[in-house]
Amino acid sequence: MADVAICFFSATGNGFYIAKEMKKYIQGDLLYIPKIIGKDLSEYKKIIIITPIYLFAIPNIVKRFINSIPKLSNDTKVYIVINYAGLVGNASYYIKSFCAKKGVNICAVYKVAMPLTYTLFAEELQLVVKRLIKTSPKRVKKVADKINANQQMKIRSNCFAFLSKLHDKTEWKWGSFAKEKFQVAASCDLCGYCKKICPAENIEIKGGKVHFKEQCISCLACYHRCPQKSINCGHKTIGRKRYVNPNVNLDEMYI
Repeated sequence: MADVAICFFSATGNGFYIAKEMKKYIQGDLLYIPKIIGKDLSEYKKIIIITPIYLFAIPNIVKRFINSIPKLSNDTKVYIVINYAGLVGNASYYIKSFCAKKGVNICAVYKVAMPLTYTLFAEELQLVVKRLIKTSPKRVKKVADKINANQQMKIRSNCFAFLSKLHDKTEWKWGSFAKEKFQVAASCDLCGYCKKICPAENIEIKGGKVHFKEQCISCLACYHRCPQKSINCGHKTIGRKRYVNPNVNLDEMYI
């Protein structure tokens, strides 16, 4: 086992890509967060948590993971790497505060801009997507260099704290998001891929149909990665371009 755990959550490949790039500069174990909830990480000297931002905070599944981490040594260094698109709000301080309540002290929170994945309402310009993907290796390396140097940072709240509070107020509604909003088109061939990749185990196939339960985390993995593009948010997303990071094979996450 390596001394470093590179723990990541990824639905459409951005977090997985950052984790794989980081491993080029930091020798560590790549660990997919949905598969290691409750795992004892006390043998690692350094833990890197790579997470997207959902509505100015972290996804519920990442919260579950942090909540499940057994007590760590005071010598264990923990770093957060946010991948984001657009406004981050007060996410860094939100994460620091959340982790502190669970007894996990954060050395630093770093940010890496990546292509937008929450495209239910608007698509990112392809020019922007290509630029972000092209420049991401250099930006990930800069973060890896800082983590290798054991750099620490002061994490302060900012004027956007109200945005992260919005996350907490609406979080309870997210579980029913897919059940209420998603529709499955007749093009669905019941391949079961959506069920396989759902990190929240929120999808089941019965009676010749895809059914969504009430533990959705709004990651949009099923929406973006359905081979037939059969999953839509009402009618507005029919024919809309889907996003998967082109530089990773996402099926490797589940091996």
